[in-house]
Amino acid sequence: MKRNQIWVNLFTIVLMYSSFAVFGAKTTTVIDLVCEYHTNPVGIDIMKPRLSWKIQVIF
Repeated sequence: MKRNQIWVNLFTIVLMYSSFAVFGAKTTTVIDLVCEYHTNPVGIDIMKPRLSWKIQVIF
């Protein structure tokens, strides 16, 4: 039980730190959008496609 509390505390600290960094930024942009390892797919025949992106933060 104590291990779970440590993980929850660690997660909370990381979440708070990352949110402060984003709110203090001048601009936050989403870049490099990808769907099923393709940057500009015409059609996807998969029911649950994998999506990925990068977040660019400029201070």
